[in-house]
Amino acid sequence: MIAVAACNQAAPPEPYLLRVGAVGGLSAIDGRAQTTLAVIAEDWVFEPIARIDDNDALVPVLASVIELDGPHRARFKLRPGATFSDESPVTFESLKSSLDESAGFSLSMSGEWILADNEKQGGPIDAALLPMQVRKKDGNRFLGTGPFVVVGQDDRHALLKRRVSVPGKIDQIELDSIPTNREAMARALRGELQVLPRIEPRNLEFFEHVTKLRVIHGASPQGAALFLGAKRLSAEERLALLQGIDIKELRNTAYGDTCASLGHAAETRPLPPGRKLDVIAPEIDDDFLRLGLATRRSLGMRGGQLLRLPLEQAFAAMKSGDYDLFAAPILMRPQSMFSVAFRQGPRSLLPPGYANAELERAAENNDHAGMMKAIEADPPLIFVCQPERYTLVDSRLKGARVGPWGLLETLPNWEVGE
Repeated sequence: MIAVAACNQAAPPEPYLLRVGAVGGLSAIDGRAQTTLAVIAEDWVFEPIARIDDNDALVPVLASVIELDGPHRARFKLRPGATFSDESPVTFESLKSSLDESAGFSLSMSGEWILADNEKQGGPIDAALLPMQVRKKDGNRFLGTGPFVVVGQDDRHALLKRRVSVPGKIDQIELDSIPTNREAMARALRGELQVLPRIEPRNLEFFEHVTKLRVIHGASPQGAALFLGAKRLSAEERLALLQGIDIKELRNTAYGDTCASLGHAAETRPLPPGRKLDVIAPEIDDDFLRLGLATRRSLGMRGGQLLRLPLEQAFAAMKSGDYDLFAAPILMRPQSMFSVAFRQGPRSLLPPGYANAELERAAENNDHAGMMKAIEADPPLIFVCQPERYTLVDSRLKGARVGPWGLLETLPNWEVGE
């Protein structure tokens, strides 16, 4: 009887392999990723001290508890038993070694608490903590504390494995960098991919009656913007561009009707004559290529070259201020993160050569209305819109949702159904 029962006992389910594909390259998954697919994957390998929830409140991740002490300070305790993927414990020293120059804040110990202080930098402490992925250098790679570990990667593919298998959860993730949207959609329809992290709204109709796949969506914390080079453009020229570009038409051309307006509702005026203006579109994804193309078109006779540049080259140009217009993302939420972009400091997005005391004063006080008023009067950038994020997932995945911060940060909690 025992032998018969053993024979009839159901075999344990096979570990679930999730195949994720996205258009574009695949940079190193090292806690400081440079491409869309790698940035998405980092949320499964590395952890920050805290993330935000749907209401922009701080939620502990690597911390077990976190408390704010005014705008510039916080204190937290590490999650008990937290380890890197080599099973070495997370310590105060390993946190300090994870800080880079752009972090800006200092850490110190006070009993059981770790104190984070951003007083010297001056920005809100939550904005400083959010981008900090904790990592540990191990030879030529970096280890994280997240539920997954990178077991292999080249410039087109990567394989991630869950550190400790959990019944009913995703066990392995295969990442695939795909040349075109057409190929990515075709592979999803053939069942070769279970997740397309970024799908353009205009392509949603192709999946309306495909029962094995479903769409999840949510608002992005990032907005799309056109930065105006203050070294090349005078204050009068920047204001003329703000007043002369039809933002509604630009938004609809680049994003359709799925991108929420961010203001700039004033009636447009004809652009004054002048030299042709070049537009930089960094190779982040197709969204910014379309925005660059739409911007050049909106400039009419003043439209110059569209320069689609690799990320490193594009952001070197942005840092130097050597550009006319630059299509790029900007964090809109939480509001503290938005304020940091308009303060002098390592995370500032103010174009080199641009100075606006009223804007910086409003940013210092986290005064959103004051910042928008100062930007309208002397624009360092033009807000275009805040896109909705759409992701295609296997219908069997339960609990799949777009994260409030990282696009697929919730993936380790998804369950695999029948």
